[in-house]
Amino acid sequence: MAIKLANGDISALYLGSQAVSAAYLGSSTVYSTASTFAPSDITGLQLWLDASDDQTLYDATTGGSLVAADGSVARWEDKSGNDYHMTQATAGSRPARKTAIQGGLDVLRFDGSVDFMSVPSSTATFKFFHAAQATIFVVFSTSNTINAAQILGNRTSGADIGAYIRHFNATDQKSILHVATDGIVDYVFNASASSFFDINSFRVLSLVSDVTASASSRSRLRVNGGSAEANNTDGSTASQSNASRNLSICANHDGSGLVLAADICEIIIYNSALSDTDREAVEDYLIAKWSIT
Repeated sequence: MAIKLANGDISALYLGSQAVSAAYLGSSTVYSTASTFAPSDITGLQLWLDASDDQTLYDATTGGSLVAADGSVARWEDKSGNDYHMTQATAGSRPARKTAIQGGLDVLRFDGSVDFMSVPSSTATFKFFHAAQATIFVVFSTSNTINAAQILGNRTSGADIGAYIRHFNATDQKSILHVATDGIVDYVFNASASSFFDINSFRVLSLVSDVTASASSRSRLRVNGGSAEANNTDGSTASQSNASRNLSICANHDGSGLVLAADICEIIIYNSALSDTDREAVEDYLIAKWSIT
């Protein structure tokens, strides 16, 4: 950490080479450094998956042993304290632990063919994703070459209730799309941006969603803490039913489609629309930790 002083006051704070934002420094909530801040410092943390923590990666869905380098991961333990662990019972569909990939830290590698993980019995647990407010952070790199692949979500088909975040790699368009549905029509979110997320490059994706907000503010997508993309125009009423599917990553709920080839570094989910101050705190933490440039 480096601190720049001006007339005895802090004018800039650097975590490695990354400057912490002015809004972050001037906020009423103070987080001192990347080494002391943790996502659990902010209330409402629901899920925290950290591939750099080898003490959270196991070779069985329950019990088992810690996974060695290049081993297959059957359980990715949740650090939020809620025990919403991601699991994969099928040996051939498990991601691999890859060491020292980004910023010297480990990642989980999903092959883009059959690998995916999900949180069992979570249709009610993550209902807030489509029915209320949510803030989601994903640090990842993808080599996705298909038109649509799922980053995370709890819906699959048009008849499902739930939401998803997907990566698109159509011709001259690399975008992130956030959609929710009530089983009849898509509603609430549907925010995307062309040339928004390049392949083969590690990035911090953040999504803040709020179904109670006006249509244009219901879904705000950012990459590396940049300007928000908020192009939703749908103001339909959100479904208050549970999601149709369990929360899954890198494919739909059963791995039968929308499979994403990706290195996943960290996933953090809150059940509220974080303030700009808190969102920036998490983004700064992730950018510094994973050496995102």
